[in-house]
Amino acid sequence: LGYRSKMEQTLITLDAEAEKLLGHPVLLTSPQQLCSVLFEELGLPPPSSAKNQVGAMAKFKGANQAHTTSEAVLQRLVDKHPLVALILEHRHISKILNTFVSPLC
Repeated sequence: LGYRSKMEQTLITLDAEAEKLLGHPVLLTSPQQLCSVLFEELGLPPPSSAKNQVGAMAKFKGANQAHTTSEAVLQRLVDKHPLVALILEHRHISKILNTFVSPLC
């Protein structure tokens, strides 16, 4: 298998692992779904700066995106739940695949 196929298979495996952890599917590329899962369903602590800006952010982005799923936030949560490490790995592989591998194929 080529690099592209291997990376795509790894993304599929990560999606399956996330579904197994949660007991239901989640789109790991959706910040809105990740906010809902991480901060509402799993009850992980939201970033303190986002807590203070919920009203302002909710006005522009909607209540479900009041918190961020940026890499910095996820790095602070990585030891709180195994899903966070899957999200970070998925993003890393997706970025390499879409930036470097796919354009060459």
